[in-house]
Amino acid sequence: MGWIQALCKTYDNLAGAFNDAENPLIPVGFTQMQPAYYVALTQEGEVDRIAQWPEKERILVPSTEGAEGRTGAFPYPLFDELRYMAGDYAARTGESEAYYQKYMEALQTWCAVPGAPETLRLFCAYLSRGTLARDLQTQFPGLELKKEGKKKICFGVYQPGGAESRLWEQEEVLESWRRYSRALQEAAGGQLCYVTGAHLPAAEGYPKLIGNQKLISSKEDGTLKYLGHFEESAEALSVSSEASAKAHNMIRWLMGRKGVRSYIYGMWLLVWADNGDTPPQPLEDDGDGFEEGEEEIPALDTAEAYAALVGEAAAGYRNALINPTMNRPRDVYIMAMRGATPGRMSIQYYQECDGNTYIDNLAHWHTSCCWSFWRKGKLQISTPTPKEIATAVYGSATVRIAQQDKKDEKAATKLVRQLYAWLMPCIAARKPLPEDILWAAFRNASRPLSFTDDKGEWQTYEWQTAVAVTCALLNNIKSGRENTMALDEARGEREYLYGRLLGIADYIEEQAMRGNGDGAGRRQTNAIRYMQRFQQRPAETWLRLQTQLLLPYMNKLPPEKSEYLALRIRQIGDMLGDGLADNAPLGPLFLQGYYSQKQAFYTKKTDNAGGTKE
Repeated sequence: MGWIQALCKTYDNLAGAFNDAENPLIPVGFTQMQPAYYVALTQEGEVDRIAQWPEKERILVPSTEGAEGRTGAFPYPLFDELRYMAGDYAARTGESEAYYQKYMEALQTWCAVPGAPETLRLFCAYLSRGTLARDLQTQFPGLELKKEGKKKICFGVYQPGGAESRLWEQEEVLESWRRYSRALQEAAGGQLCYVTGAHLPAAEGYPKLIGNQKLISSKEDGTLKYLGHFEESAEALSVSSEASAKAHNMIRWLMGRKGVRSYIYGMWLLVWADNGDTPPQPLEDDGDGFEEGEEEIPALDTAEAYAALVGEAAAGYRNALINPTMNRPRDVYIMAMRGATPGRMSIQYYQECDGNTYIDNLAHWHTSCCWSFWRKGKLQISTPTPKEIATAVYGSATVRIAQQDKKDEKAATKLVRQLYAWLMPCIAARKPLPEDILWAAFRNASRPLSFTDDKGEWQTYEWQTAVAVTCALLNNIKSGRENTMALDEARGEREYLYGRLLGIADYIEEQAMRGNGDGAGRRQTNAIRYMQRFQQRPAETWLRLQTQLLLPYMNKLPPEKSEYLALRIRQIGDMLGDGLADNAPLGPLFLQGYYSQKQAFYTKKTDNAGGTKE
């Protein structure tokens, strides 16, 4: 099943089930319109009153494919812009009269159909006089018609007995349009619809979704783009009017539904189930999606506790996505779109799977890509958000520029948006994470001195988060082996052991500064300052740290703690063996060793008082 079939299937499942006035599921042959003025006519077809229509109060009106996707004079069947509906607009402004002529031609053809409502004919007779612009200026003196030309007008007619009836709410008008629209389509004949496989009236144009952007478009401008493959353009793509309307109306409904859509740096992301339910979003930046709804998150200080929480939440989502009538998981669809050009919209990503598979993929991401983060003032196991990953990869300045880019066109915005697009299949479809994302985050995290604000002050929290993100990404890439966030003292990889050494050096200086009131945490330790050089030339840099920079701080510590830490350094050196002289650059595993060693000192007690809990 393709994306357009999925949208049509969801539309059929939901048709008539949602009557939300703010975000209705629009029926085929209709659209929503925002009028600027309302005109009430008497039973004799004279203007009774003209009033401004309330802002943000949209109405449902008859529509055609040509009107919704128009790039020329293609009128809506009932109501339209002033330049279409006012016969005297062209004479008063000097603009083309073609809009009014085409509108009246279509409206009069509809009114000539047997059984057309009298109120519709009365409305048509008033417009045929060509006095609407004059009547508007009479009601609103000083009105500049050129500025009002693209504003829409709606009408109502007084019924016998004095009751005012709005034309777009009269059932006889709506039913007349349905019959007339079906007759027009039947007269046009049928073609093979590539969506349904049936012979149905083909769509002659496609609606605009946002601004002038279309998801499906065809431009036959004499360049013969399809020749050499097909004799006619319809052989390249033929979508029925019904399928096109259902798909586009479904997209509009999804884009207006909270919990289903996200707008991410110029990219629309839609995630929905075939019954309209809202599965968790894969690119959630407001925290851990699996923790949503929890009043109080328990202390998640172990990977096992975090996995249990994720598993419990996943089970709840699976149950919510069960189809009770068929006793099987509902289908879940993911579609990402963005404007490729001012007139074209492209699909960046599409995926469909059953609900269980989707939830399992999300759970796998959350349990494989996790590390210890500071959340709500406490250290706990968590999964980095896409925003935190983007910050670790590109830096906070780039993400901040992208967030402030209202037009979504700056280079920073494109970088962040592309990163989100790369993360999508990793999270939602369990695809391998590109290693260049890990290495970009690693390179930044290995340069702690670059994490400064506009005043040049070091941003400790931002750097620590970048280190944690890098460790989490490494966990995901290496998820084939048993990964733990706790210190693994038996682990013998060279990079991990060098990371532990740097963690010990950092801890020694922190403890010495804290004991002497030198303001630990307010300045970088020598281990932090030398981290970039340590990653590039570990053996050479460690020799300098150990022989020249650590000794003064070791001497400031209590004897027992100093002896305990010196013993740990010797033990790690013994485990390194010949690797202690290997000066080759270190990879991302070095940060896991560093982070785990630092955390071990602050989260457990030891017999030698070396890591007293603080």
